[in-house]
Amino acid sequence: MLASLSPIAYDQRRVEASAQLGIRVSTLDSEMGSRRPIKEQSAGNSSVMTFADPELYPEAVDGLVLMETVVGIFRRFLILPPGADVALTLFVFHTYLLDAAEASPIIALTSPEKRCGKTVVLEVLQSLTRRPLPAANITAAALFRTIEAFRPTLLIDEADSFLPDNEELRGVLNSGHRRGTASIIRTTGDNYEPKAFSTWCAKAIALIGKLPGTLEDRSIEIAMVRKARDEKVERLRHRVLIQATTDIRRKLARWADDNKELLIAADPEIPTELNDRAGDCWRPLLAIADAIGGDWPNLSRAAAITLSAANSVDDTSIGTQLLADLASIFSETEKLWSDVIVQQLAHTWAWGHVRYP
Repeated sequence: MLASLSPIAYDQRRVEASAQLGIRVSTLDSEMGSRRPIKEQSAGNSSVMTFADPELYPEAVDGLVLMETVVGIFRRFLILPPGADVALTLFVFHTYLLDAAEASPIIALTSPEKRCGKTVVLEVLQSLTRRPLPAANITAAALFRTIEAFRPTLLIDEADSFLPDNEELRGVLNSGHRRGTASIIRTTGDNYEPKAFSTWCAKAIALIGKLPGTLEDRSIEIAMVRKARDEKVERLRHRVLIQATTDIRRKLARWADDNKELLIAADPEIPTELNDRAGDCWRPLLAIADAIGGDWPNLSRAAAITLSAANSVDDTSIGTQLLADLASIFSETEKLWSDVIVQQLAHTWAWGHVRYP
């Protein structure tokens, strides 16, 4: 992708790329300036990170047309599970409306094995979201300082290789779920002065397996699988993706700017099938769908139920269930042999936590 090239490599390819895209070199330079996830400026022997927001589209944007355009990008390049294209499209809008939301869901791209399309989803998100920051194996300190400085859309790939064993990093990600409490305290400087760092930003995380429980609870999971042989989509080429999304980010920024106040005041209806935490995750996305109108309010709620209702059926921890079953077993006696307890527990769990005589 041109935006990911070093300044030297980009300069070597810019003329050829502009000819292939059928645009002026100056237009390509302007687009790459706003699209680069990180722009480095020299500062002595180090580099200073800056992010360039897209220039607002000059005219008012039809939100319904824009949303259909964005969902079309996902459908063009990806085979996704039911409801995922809707969730990802709403998440893209959400990254431009972060300050209108009280909570921000993590998009969890999971799979049982490699080559299921997770990285392609992140690449499409990188081309559409506000201030995208691809990252892998990032440290906790680098993460919260970057969020404090830039409030990016964090796109973490291959998290299974480093996240499960990194308790501090998980804590930073956990803390960023709700805007009102999205901060951590760290000491800084020679005098170890305490300072609050914001952890409030949009996040998408891809991994083989599942997220740790506390992060999973703050996520909308999109379970990816390898596409079947008869499932065909257009192969993602970065040049084509740039062509397809040249003006979309500007339109997203304009629509968000025009509708921010409406969404701050929004109180969307949450499907009763969702538990409280899942409802928090979907609330900012449903508010956007309601503001767009058309079929999107119904589509978004159907997607919420499809993707998140199953995790809302019984969110009682295994430990709590075990204690409840033990209390039931000992309700009529004070002493039992260990093998009897095990048999009773096995019988209880085999029948879905209902004991039978």
